[in-house]
Amino acid sequence: MRISAIATGFVLAIATAFVAKADDMSVRRAWDDALNQQCPGEHLTWLAPADLRDALDDYKQQASPQDRRAMDAAEFKRCRDVMAGASCDNQADLVLAQARGDLASIAAMTCAEFAHCDAQSQCVPASFQAPSDTSSAPRSSETAGLSETQWKVVLARGSRGDAGALDTLVAIRAGTDGDRAESIDGAISDALLTNPKEVLSLLSTHRELPPASWYCEDRAIEPDEADVARWTNAAVTSLSHVSDPALAPIRSACLSSLRQTAAAH
Repeated sequence: MRISAIATGFVLAIATAFVAKADDMSVRRAWDDALNQQCPGEHLTWLAPADLRDALDDYKQQASPQDRRAMDAAEFKRCRDVMAGASCDNQADLVLAQARGDLASIAAMTCAEFAHCDAQSQCVPASFQAPSDTSSAPRSSETAGLSETQWKVVLARGSRGDAGALDTLVAIRAGTDGDRAESIDGAISDALLTNPKEVLSLLSTHRELPPASWYCEDRAIEPDEADVARWTNAAVTSLSHVSDPALAPIRSACLSSLRQTAAAH
């Protein structure tokens, strides 16, 4: 009886694994189809796992807090016992996206992220140039030549500290107001955590931007006390690695603002 139970459990485990693999293959086919529909001829099905991870992280960056938490939970549930680099997290996000009907929107953003692939894992990122004449009439993101999807990509890239994206956001900020200006400011603020030197350089160079105190705080919409504390501590740690003497004044101003925030919380 005991042997029979063990054998039954073994068969069930194999069957479960087979079904899971079949489901994964179905999701991957659906993902490849979505990419080919959104950007035919660009061969983005050849993206390396790390490149796809960047695209998915950028999608996550501009998603709602609830969607970000759902993606994080899916990644943790699937990959907590797996040492598979980006591939496992990617599959977790794609499975969730298919279940929620989001594959097409993620594919659209991925197509905006990359120009084309020449072969497997040999893909060229899309480039979004900042307006060259910043002294002319103010430009919105549309007049700077960005589609809505490209705008989301640049915003997400800027949030994770991409220097080129930050340059573009600063260049088009003068022509924006309302929600878009707030989004740009939030991206610059978030970039302090990953590329503090670039952010401090921009704040030093572009005097038309608000003061350092404006960016040296968590600019998320209605963050709770714990989120503010985590963000502030991470920003202080990040700034501690900036040693360029030319950036010392703006770094000190930023740290002063962060410490005031920490004291208030």
